[in-house]
Amino acid sequence: MENNYRIILDTNIIVSAACFGRGVPYEVFNAVGQHHILLFSIETYTELEEVILRDKFDKYALVTERQQILEKVRDISEIIEGNLEKSSFSACFTSS
Repeated sequence: MENNYRIILDTNIIVSAACFGRGVPYEVFNAVGQHHILLFSIETYTELEEVILRDKFDKYALVTERQQILEKVRDISEIIEGNLEKSSFSACFTSS
């Protein structure tokens, strides 16, 4: 049985996944996309969009590749109203 958790990822994790296409951030982003629901508020999605499209990332990934990541984010996300305050959520960390 698969658990479909609602997960918040830091903007830097998604940007790293988009720019480098490998490593732990990429693996985390893909795992969330395949098995869980990514949560965003309008504010956090806007932040992601602004950051991921910055010119300084052109040397790591084409704008079109980063736009594809934004499309994937929209496909696997749930937009919630209000702020995503840390105190509103509980976290569970496991290691294997």
